[in-house]
Amino acid sequence: MKVWDLPLRVFHWSFMLCVIGAIGSGKMGNWDIHERFGLAIMGLVSFRIIWGFIGSHTARFRNFIKSPRAFITTAKGLLKKQSSNEAGHSAVGGYATLALSFIPLMMTLTGSFSTDDILFDGPFYLLMPEWAKQAAQFLHMVRS
Repeated sequence: MKVWDLPLRVFHWSFMLCVIGAIGSGKMGNWDIHERFGLAIMGLVSFRIIWGFIGSHTARFRNFIKSPRAFITTAKGLLKKQSSNEAGHSAVGGYATLALSFIPLMMTLTGSFSTDDILFDGPFYLLMPEWAKQAAQFLHMVRS
């Protein structure tokens, strides 16, 4: 039985490759490539959000985002090393999917509006330059 449709499979592999590419290019200091990978991640997560509402049955959020009670029950089962025979994401996996999509989306959004005031401005920096300065001040305060 196929659980994920072709668009979702392409999303999964593309997302993984783009995250690896963004991390690698960032560590190497290749900011042009890093920016492109970040924008690709932003586009992929946007696609996934849309596909979560209009996609195939198993791709829709309502079919794999379970209630908090189901999450707790599944988590207790995992701690007892019990597995379920459900196709697709478990209740815990559904929430993990949301977190693993939300975190890179927030990273790409904040990076897109950031600046280092020397060499690099994110692609959307000019849309909200004051926000970027406030975010930089906040980060400086948190790091101190």
